[in-house]
Amino acid sequence: MGKSILPLLSGDDFESDKYYVSVYFRSRSIIKGDWKLVNYYDGPFELYNLKNDPTEKNDLAKEYPELISQFIKDWNKYAKKQGFENNKSWNRPIGDKKRGWGYDFLDPGIIKTTPECMSDNVALDVKLSFTLSGKIDLSETKGKQIRLQKYGDSEIIWSADFDKISIYPKENKIVFNDFPVLEPNTHYYLTWDQGWLKYETLKGIHAIRPCKESAYSFRFRTKKSD
Repeated sequence: MGKSILPLLSGDDFESDKYYVSVYFRSRSIIKGDWKLVNYYDGPFELYNLKNDPTEKNDLAKEYPELISQFIKDWNKYAKKQGFENNKSWNRPIGDKKRGWGYDFLDPGIIKTTPECMSDNVALDVKLSFTLSGKIDLSETKGKQIRLQKYGDSEIIWSADFDKISIYPKENKIVFNDFPVLEPNTHYYLTWDQGWLKYETLKGIHAIRPCKESAYSFRFRTKKSD
């Protein structure tokens, strides 16, 4: 938060903030002295010593649990003071999975996927699946597709297109049993069109937003071999 430095310029007493806070709806961090506490999206908090490790390669969270605890108290105090302690967009619950590959979040109605978005070591015979927060609605989805490609390759390896006479039941989970066997140690990505899938909410039917290679990306990498 901003603070006037006029007292400093006029020679009066000036007390700087004890810590610097950065918050964005996907990440949050606190810098205090040489230390930085940070997390990305719903991942765990990570701790770095900026003096010894300015590029933040060595996470020291497990080595300094008391420091982590104090930083989290500072964060909670800040979130409460600024009025967003209960805002799940700006103050998301902390999870235990460290997100990799520049994690990009999915539509909030998608509560689980197989494989997991941005995961690695994925089985070659995995069957793609989506679990939604409400019952799936497949009406008026004809011509809107989901596609599988290798990263950096324009060839579409697999695709699916829904319509009113879909073979998938009106439940909250879809499993694609025709998903192809994948190649080992390969980087794949999924893309889909706006509204390729819809689901029921308390406010009505919600159409899944588009997923592109450049926005809301869904990538994963397969294991080296079976």
